[in-house]
Amino acid sequence: MCRLFAYRGTPLPLSAWLLDAPHSLEKQAYQPREMVSGTVNVDGTGVTWWPGEDEPALRYLFDGPPWADPNFGHLMPRLLSGAQLGVVRSATPGIGHGIEHVQPFLDEETDLAFAHNGWIGGFRGAVGHALVSGLDPELLGTLPAFNDSAALFCAVAQRHRQGMQPADALAETLTEVVSRCQRNGHAASLNVVLATAETTIAARWAHGVPANSLYTSIREQGVLLASEALDTPEHWHPVQTGAVIELKDHTVTVTKRLS
Repeated sequence: MCRLFAYRGTPLPLSAWLLDAPHSLEKQAYQPREMVSGTVNVDGTGVTWWPGEDEPALRYLFDGPPWADPNFGHLMPRLLSGAQLGVVRSATPGIGHGIEHVQPFLDEETDLAFAHNGWIGGFRGAVGHALVSGLDPELLGTLPAFNDSAALFCAVAQRHRQGMQPADALAETLTEVVSRCQRNGHAASLNVVLATAETTIAARWAHGVPANSLYTSIREQGVLLASEALDTPEHWHPVQTGAVIELKDHTVTVTKRLS
């Protein structure tokens, strides 16, 4: 499992939610409150952000916890953005370690960032074979790593490149994955976040297991999404299981419902 956050609003330092909040992503790396499986998130740290209007996304990736990089605490307060997506990773058993496995993943052609909190059962069998074999050869060559999250990312990115809006691409891909898991007797945990310079899309879903936690919070500065409340819990509202939501302009809108 992983813990993640997304933010849209007035430009703030990346440290605001990664380091400074009472239950920041750094704290969730060693003391998460709502992990369905696993105990810590120390197998990687990543954040994607958009530095300004009409500028492509930038990424920071590290294959350890936030405190293990001596530059992290100096760098994050100096970088400001109104669109952010961050992750601390807990590696799924059987999935490799290394910076190539650390999210967010980024499709540079469309500037689409992606984070997945969960796993896909049967990925090393029929489910994964079907998911990967459906990728265009050109896109298959861009897989950042061979794991379930990376394959899921490329399947979403392929639909987006073909003209689908991010929410539609995400919903269709998740529906396909769950259908294949059902046919092959596997479970899947599928909390996914997509982000661009203009919008953030998220889905909370699972098949055969409880869905991972996911919350939103609207503030004066903007709107937040996180696996766990980053500060006072009463300011946060759970995302319904099966909902696909959009974060934009201080609002949270349910755009689709998965079943």
